[in-house]
Amino acid sequence: SFAEKVVDYPRCDVDGRHMVDTWLLLQLYDIAARDLDGYGLPEAGIYFGTLRDDSVLDTDDTAQRARISVEQVARIAELLSQSYFLQTQMLPYNYQDCVLRGNATKINALFLREYLRRRHTIPPVPDDYNTYEGGYTQIFEEGVISNIVHCDVASLYPSLMLVYRLAPRQDELAMFLPLLSDLRTFRLQAKRQALDAATPDDRHHYNALQQTFKIFINSFYGYLGTSFSNFADTAMAAEVTQKGRDLINQVIDELRRHGCRPIEIDTDGVYFVPPPGREGASVVDEISQALPTGLKLETDATYPAMFSHKTKNYALLTSDGELVIKGSGLKSRGVEKYLRDLTEEIIRRLLQGRAQELPGLYDELISRLATHQLPIRMLTKTETLSESLDSYQQKVQAKKRNAAAAYELALKTGRRMRPGDRVTYYVAGEAKKVRLFDQCKLVKDYARDENVAYYQQKAKETFERFLPYYPAESPLQARLGKLKAVQQELL
Repeated sequence: SFAEKVVDYPRCDVDGRHMVDTWLLLQLYDIAARDLDGYGLPEAGIYFGTLRDDSVLDTDDTAQRARISVEQVARIAELLSQSYFLQTQMLPYNYQDCVLRGNATKINALFLREYLRRRHTIPPVPDDYNTYEGGYTQIFEEGVISNIVHCDVASLYPSLMLVYRLAPRQDELAMFLPLLSDLRTFRLQAKRQALDAATPDDRHHYNALQQTFKIFINSFYGYLGTSFSNFADTAMAAEVTQKGRDLINQVIDELRRHGCRPIEIDTDGVYFVPPPGREGASVVDEISQALPTGLKLETDATYPAMFSHKTKNYALLTSDGELVIKGSGLKSRGVEKYLRDLTEEIIRRLLQGRAQELPGLYDELISRLATHQLPIRMLTKTETLSESLDSYQQKVQAKKRNAAAAYELALKTGRRMRPGDRVTYYVAGEAKKVRLFDQCKLVKDYARDENVAYYQQKAKETFERFLPYYPAESPLQARLGKLKAVQQELL
């Protein structure tokens, strides 16, 4: 798991206390969400709505800054830690270890505890680990598509394991499926209790409880495919994914038979366009009735429009105008914030039928960059050091890796920075093409000297990424198309 692979994570043990680092809680949360701009208090506070802006943390009043920081830590802990606290009531781990341990390790502990209680032999970790094919993903159409319905098989892998009795062969006490079934029952019960809760505190408690059970239920399949668990069984994991692919293909065939247009498959669900005059939900209900008992196809949501880009990279426009972007290809945190915001605005206008506004968006951004109107934080990159500075220098000298901006800046600070430390920098100078490690500067050294030509060029490249999706008559398409033709000719 991510938590168990953190390099030199500074575990803190205090007798009689459990130490849970909110920095780690944020990273664990962001593995699934992938929405956080950073793991510091300012980014987290703004994201969760507990902090209006980060200017309050720039105060020279040390006492006030410390008070605000402590308040933010408390709010973040309250939001993110309760499910882990509840896990201490069902796992043979303390609070701190419930955060640091991965889900497969936790599930393994449940089995080991029961096998030891019954004084039964514990099987060794299997030595026949094999790779296997995963879930089915596919894209059928690209571009802007209207009237989208998303359906999915409820708890696909857990349901398949229960319906087809798929369990690890070395589970001689036959605990795997009953435990999975019980956890699913507990989860549904907690979900109902959350809906019926009389107070916000009760609702928060039961929501955290059902989310905890949901995490475990969905981790049973992953547990089968591990290489370090006593009851792992990669052959059985392969059978689970095979039945999942077969089921999704059956759903695709049925959708087409009903006159629907499948757009994209994402492991357990399908985005599709229903036939004219039909409600997507009614089609889904008909198909669900044809599935084996215990498997249920549900309508998850409907969307006015979808931008289908690449497999597992798409954007959805909700009925209330919210934009949901999925996939690192469209919202990578490895690019500057102004480019992430630009990508979002381009997609939003395409989905809302406002492509005629794109030339104005392009001209405005180029102008703001030229006149230094964008805050420097919009142009920065933040990178996390993954190795020591000594190791980095040795590899560069041995020509085993290239020089990198974050490490060069870390060396210039004179501080003993370690793996896990973060460096935020921007690019200075005047040329479009630069060697980042030569032209980068720390944010604290900013003097209105950002490289305008460099940042303008990156903005143009972002507009060009969406060139195939602009209307043919768009002035921006004509302008960028000519630009691209000239570039290709030069190359």
